[in-house]
Amino acid sequence: MSIPHFFGVVRYSNQLLLPRGLYPPIDAPEDVPVWAPFMVSMAEMVTEAIDRRNRYGYATRASLDSFPSGYTRSDLTLRFVNFSRQWRSEASRWHYQGGQICLELTLGVFADERAEDRPQCLSMILTHELKHVADEIDIVTNWLPRRAPIELRSRFAPLGQNAFERAMRGRGDGRGSNLERAVQGMWIEESSRRAQALHSQRPEDGARIRDCINA
Repeated sequence: MSIPHFFGVVRYSNQLLLPRGLYPPIDAPEDVPVWAPFMVSMAEMVTEAIDRRNRYGYATRASLDSFPSGYTRSDLTLRFVNFSRQWRSEASRWHYQGGQICLELTLGVFADERAEDRPQCLSMILTHELKHVADEIDIVTNWLPRRAPIELRSRFAPLGQNAFERAMRGRGDGRGSNLERAVQGMWIEESSRRAQALHSQRPEDGARIRDCINA
């Protein structure tokens, strides 16, 4: 049985890149692009968080007082790079032939619309949110490609037709499959763990940002 090879790609739903030389400065992690955030109401950010929670089926607290006036929405899909060549049917069973499996992460950064004309507040929001962005990028480009082949290898054993359709093909190239859901389960657990760790390390961010906006 061939070992599956996962790799991650990152896409952004935000449209405008900001120069790093802005003032006040935005403390962005190295190699993380600084995108102009979607400026929305706090209620809209909570809606985004609830929608993500419902999509991936995890428990979280999503209320107006739990946000540091910003939100990073992340979504993950999976697809086989060349599905028809990566699986072969033989003796009524499907056999994995190897090849690459793409993990596609889509990121969108949101900020409280009240900070749009308050550069200092917006800088503080983005400084916080881009740390979440860095974590999400690392999970999908480093952590998952190392962990998924080990934890999910048994799923690539030969499969009968009915099991194969649900387990691997999904909607045609792996999207919507049980494999995608298994990878999403690993990702969402690590994503939530890192988000909680960041908030524990920076407990003052939320209050400081809200004080800035309400000043």
